[in-house]
Amino acid sequence: MPSVGKTLSFEEKSNFNRKLIDALSLRLRDKDVDVIPWPGVVYNDFLPFEMAIAGSIGYAPNPDFEGTQPPNAMGMVLLVAPDSQGKISAMINGQFDVCLRQIPDLAVQKAKLKKEGGDPKATQSVALSYRRITVEFRDVAIALDVGADLNKWVIPMAGNALDAALAEFQERCLGDPRIFKVPKKLDSGSAKFAFNWPEGGVEDAVADQEEFNGIIMRDLFERNDDVMRHNVRLRARARRAPASLSDIPNTYLVEIFIEHLTTRDQARAFGLDSNAFLFDVRFSAKLNQGTGHLLPHKLAPKDYRYKEDDGVAGYGITTSVELMGPNHYTTNAIPVSGLNRIKNPEPEEFGMSSRPTFSTLADNPVPTLQGLVASMDDYLDDWHKRIDAMMAAGDNEEADIAASERALMVAERQNISDGVSLLEKYEHLMQAFKWMNEAMLKAFRHQGKPIEQWRLFQIGFILTQVRAVYERCCPESEVSQHLETAEVLWFATGGGKTEAYLGIVIMAMFYERMNQRLYGTTAWLKFPLRMLSVQQFQRLSYVVAQANRIKAKVGDLLPGHPFTIGYFTGRGTPGNISSNYNDSEPHFLPRLDAVSLHKLRFISDCPYCDREDSVKVVADIPGARLKHICVNTECWSNTGTPEGIYGEGIRGGNTGRDRHLCV
Repeated sequence: MPSVGKTLSFEEKSNFNRKLIDALSLRLRDKDVDVIPWPGVVYNDFLPFEMAIAGSIGYAPNPDFEGTQPPNAMGMVLLVAPDSQGKISAMINGQFDVCLRQIPDLAVQKAKLKKEGGDPKATQSVALSYRRITVEFRDVAIALDVGADLNKWVIPMAGNALDAALAEFQERCLGDPRIFKVPKKLDSGSAKFAFNWPEGGVEDAVADQEEFNGIIMRDLFERNDDVMRHNVRLRARARRAPASLSDIPNTYLVEIFIEHLTTRDQARAFGLDSNAFLFDVRFSAKLNQGTGHLLPHKLAPKDYRYKEDDGVAGYGITTSVELMGPNHYTTNAIPVSGLNRIKNPEPEEFGMSSRPTFSTLADNPVPTLQGLVASMDDYLDDWHKRIDAMMAAGDNEEADIAASERALMVAERQNISDGVSLLEKYEHLMQAFKWMNEAMLKAFRHQGKPIEQWRLFQIGFILTQVRAVYERCCPESEVSQHLETAEVLWFATGGGKTEAYLGIVIMAMFYERMNQRLYGTTAWLKFPLRMLSVQQFQRLSYVVAQANRIKAKVGDLLPGHPFTIGYFTGRGTPGNISSNYNDSEPHFLPRLDAVSLHKLRFISDCPYCDREDSVKVVADIPGARLKHICVNTECWSNTGTPEGIYGEGIRGGNTGRDRHLCV
């Protein structure tokens, strides 16, 4: 078990999710345990078939009814190569739940009595009460001879383990005085449910459960020597696999079904109707003769990347099929498809000799960055070979799509290489890149996060944007079309997109100061959700704080105003701050007292000293804004910060309707 207060690892989170899914799967079947032992679970008032959402199969279809009917079978289709004698055999294990009507508890019946004048009526209807029990069967053998049995349905020998399990279950039901025996029928064919409450018309006219059982048996049962008999069987057949489905020689599609043959009329005769369905049906098949193979997906040409690993254990009929082990298959009516965690390839896997650590890139980045470009070249060469192999195999459409996607990567490789070349060519650009890596390293360490390097997609994306950073300060004659394209970075949640764009922003801040842009807005960050912006702001504040410390350390190499973050919430929010002269606004700054200012606090922990709850909000009346400052007198923001005017980047904007936070 994970320790209290400890951050869960990916493995621990996965295990927790697995247990949660398993519990949810049982609830969808309306169960607490996999196997419901005798005497079963009782349902009063609720119909079992309405409670079990997944894994059920209906009774035998009515051939005279033209409407939709529930499927009465569950099956798997496997791709199997027979043994050298043309034999395929399998051992089947499985289980299903059945429901039967039972005589309700006397207390339940009394609560349902129909009354007249305060006393029970003479004629009553027996209260709904069902019993649900699991039937298990083991080691039912099915054998197919593809020479003699091709396209023929084969059923196991009579008296098999499934037949025996049903017979044993029905004998136990016969011996249970509460289970419904053969009911009397109405003219409609339905079971009779009306019985006579004992004379005297009082609620306590029935003394105990045994007496009540006797009344129901007398009034409702035609015979007591039989019970509802569920008719369930297994069947299988083999048919030749079409060439369009498999190019493996001598393979067959083997279909194995569990089938419910109880009819609706039989169910109605015992007062069950749809509650005669089989619930939570599942079975497994282990091949003893023959070899199983994966069945293919019908992949489109654009899915060429997945062809090598393509395949499913089998095709499910009203279920899914999963592989339990070699030649061992099972059904799963509630399949869980866990996508593989999107893995960032390690530099060594990509053929790089050195890792893109923050410390390395803050000191001597060129060899590592050149190694990244060289590894991309090797990857592109391998991709080209795979395209040639597709062409040789006749997969021309797949090859064309792969070639077009490779061309996109060639362009990306060119952008990355261009970024490396610019860093090598321009000293200030290289220095901004180094300082950015230093700021990222210190920000992570300050937060106690064990992150020491870029993921490859992060550093690759940053390098593609080096030209964008450069051209914001370069001579007009050197401006290319690069800034005409909006770049989109896609990666799964938690993959590190935020850090990638923060690296670009911080690098641009450093580079602009080195090029005499003493103040001004470097980047706008726009978010669709307020809470998302809060979370991103906190992460940004740590990096900007470290950028300010580097700025103070290097002095005149980074002139201009300190770096700040402005947070603009827009119109119609409680954070709107009026100008310093418009006292008609709801948040007129000079009138905000300490309590009102505290309510407008955006962050509580200082990103410089990391002291908890040390940030307070003060009114900057001349600037018509709010400022978040740290009250820790020993914090670097109060001891090491050079003099400077904050917030120059929003000059000319309508700050009277926005909130501005300074870090």
